[in-house]
Amino acid sequence: MLIFSCIDDLIGCVSEEEQLAFLLGPIAFNEIRPDSADDQSEINDLCHLYAGKAGVSFPEELWTSDFFKRLAFSSLNRWGLLIELVIDALKIAHIVDARHVDNDCFCKAFTDRTKFKPGFSPFVIDQYDDAFNTEKILDMVRRAEVAKEAKAGRARKS
Repeated sequence: MLIFSCIDDLIGCVSEEEQLAFLLGPIAFNEIRPDSADDQSEINDLCHLYAGKAGVSFPEELWTSDFFKRLAFSSLNRWGLLIELVIDALKIAHIVDARHVDNDCFCKAFTDRTKFKPGFSPFVIDQYDDAFNTEKILDMVRRAEVAKEAKAGRARKS
């Protein structure tokens, strides 16, 4: 499975290349509706699914509407970014040999991805929707991905 999140321009590029168009079938996801009980339930299910696969528990104290809204906000209400953030938080929990993922893991995953100051994330700030500009978050996520790709390219050349 290959997930490109927030990259609408790629749909045109993929369809122009016959081999890619044959191999890849673009699927557009609706944005996460943070106030929707259905979307919150889906977020909860995704967190449990990935945590189970990682061998880490997703503790009950995170099964809240507030946490799911913060997770959706941190992911710019995009499913692909949410899945990536959940996976990154689970990796952090696994690295520190934690038995369960916690809010701090999600906070670190967010700041690692965006390069914001450690501890400055929607997971710990009360009025997070006022404190963060979603366009700035998207810009920082994109910059981090470009830097990661450039670093991987340099590593392959050496």
